[in-house]
This record gives sequence, structure tokens and C-alpha cells, in this order.
Amino acid sequence: MLEVRNNNIYTDQAIIDVWAKYDSVSAPYVLAPTLETALGNAASEAYIEEPLVFTASCGPVSAFVDTYYATPNATEFPENWCIGGEGETGLFPDQVDLSYSTDAASFSAGDDNYPLGNLNYFPDMKAKWEAGAVIGVEEKQIAVGNVSLRNYPNPFSNSTTIAYDLKTSATVSLELYNAAGSKIRRLVNEYQQAGTQQVTVDASDLPGGLYFIKLDTGTSVYVGKMLHTK
Repeated sequence: MLEVRNNNIYTDQAIIDVWAKYDSVSAPYVLAPTLETALGNAASEAYIEEPLVFTASCGPVSAFVDTYYATPNATEFPENWCIGGEGETGLFPDQVDLSYSTDAASFSAGDDNYPLGNLNYFPDMKAKWEAGAVIGVEEKQIAVGNVSLRNYPNPFSNSTTIAYDLKTSATVSLELYNAAGSKIRRLVNEYQQAGTQQVTVDASDLPGGLYFIKLDTGTSVYVGKMLHTK
């Protein structure tokens, strides 16, 4: 199955104007026709279009592209274009900061509610991602809807019982993850009636440490933490 996601592709008017200046230049495809055909209806979900203002970025890319098309054999780049290297104009690589506003849609448009782009520019979010992708789900959706999720005992040694209250009937998926975000087991995958549901987890074969339980009701996702003290 072909998937294309986690992209923000925005074309500034300045670069569109540059393309229009030169008869020999055609605007590139956002998605190649063959890729768009392969994706079908999912092509509209492959990317979002949102202008972003970066904290410390290179000079306008339109200036670089304009210079390239006007003088393709030029050896100098436009002022303030990032090319790196001591003594050259523009920002050095370690001066570039491509973080952007946390209010932007792109900041939560990635998988598990993470920012689009390079997470090195969002160190707090990178640390959470490295701890396991399930962390993003945990922060995005708190258990305040139609479910109450808990386990007991917690901490536990060999086994623990997970309980949750469904106020409405739903198709439920309950999964166990380790601290690295890797799925260990699927505990439940079925339609369940409203009411209190329970499942016992035998962890005698699992190493001690922090684990996450992820409950998906189809409309909401809830995550709980539990500590295995083996």
C-alpha cells in the first residue's frame, strides 16, 4: 500500500513569479501525475499547504532560483543565501533555526500529533518522540470522554488488571507498548457493549520497566502508564 503523508508543501507567490519570468521554466508538480494516480483519493491527504515563518532561515529561495535561471553558470549566490563554509555570505548551518510557531497547523499535523519538519528544531518534542510515538497520543487526548482507563495493581510484578468504563458501545482496540514505543501485544480487538470491561495482563515474560496501554474506541484514543517491577 502506497502512503504519502506528513508533508507541508507551500509555494510562495515570489517563487511563482520567478517561474513566470522564464519561458523555458515550468512550475514543478507538487505530486507527480503517476504518484497522484497511484494515491487516488488519498492524494488530497498527502500534504497540507501552510505558509510558515521560521525562527532563523536562509534568504528567500526565490532570489536563489531567480539567479540560477538568469545566470545558470554563475559562481556566486545571492546575498544571505545559506551555502555554509567559512567566509561565505549567509547563515552558517549551526545558525539556521527552522522552528516555527506552535500555533501553526503544521505543529500538530504529523503522525501522533508531532510537528512536520525536522524535530531537531523542536528538542522537547524530539525527546518525547524518542521516548515512544505513543507519547504524542497521550498528550493529544486525555481520558475525559466516554472512557475511564486504569490498571491495578500499579506498579505490579507478574500481572495486572486493566479496566475501563465504556459509556457507549464501541469497537475497541487495546494495545500494550514498551517505553520505546514498540507495540508488544494487542490485548483486545472486538466490539464491546457499554459498561465496565476488564482484561488481565500476564507480564511474567516481560522485562521490568515502564509500559503504556493504548485504548482506541474508534472515535477517541486514551493512553495510560503502568510500571512493571519485575
